[in-house]
Amino acid sequence: MHYKEKGLRLIPMFYLIWVEVQQNFVFCQNGKKRTCSFPFGIISVAEQYKENIEQNVTRIVNTIDSFLVHFPSIPKHYLQLVTTAGTPTTVAAFLEGLDYAHYDASVINGKVLHVKDFDQAYTQLIRLDETEAERYTGTNRRDLVVVGILIVKAIMQKLGFKHCIVIDDGLREGVALAHCLS
Repeated sequence: MHYKEKGLRLIPMFYLIWVEVQQNFVFCQNGKKRTCSFPFGIISVAEQYKENIEQNVTRIVNTIDSFLVHFPSIPKHYLQLVTTAGTPTTVAAFLEGLDYAHYDASVINGKVLHVKDFDQAYTQLIRLDETEAERYTGTNRRDLVVVGILIVKAIMQKLGFKHCIVIDDGLREGVALAHCLS
């Protein structure tokens, strides 16, 4: 479901996360922005932890606690979680039935994903054979997407968000941050 269909709108009190080489957090409230990057991300976690990946992701995500003490009651103060980058967009596309070759950002932008959607995508992706998985995630990306799902889901749960808005448009990220700073 698109965020507008849910009656949501992007407002100046939001939390933006993108998962790449490292975790980047941006908190925006009342024109003030705080950012922090953490030295863990999909590739490093996927390469370092082949066993007990879910437990290791939970332990790694707990390292953000020292930053989060500055943001008590996140869901009360930051009303929206906006996600961007490969994992949320791939999950949204996968759940829409879009394969990698036919990805359409216009279908994905504004899509609302719940924690259970990440669970569903995780369960389905790990059951696919390599060829079928590549159809949806791209060549040699399934393991990275699966780790990304675990990271995004753990962060959502840690922060207390039940859903997120997926954005796949660098321009929109810039507009969101510009709005935060204006």
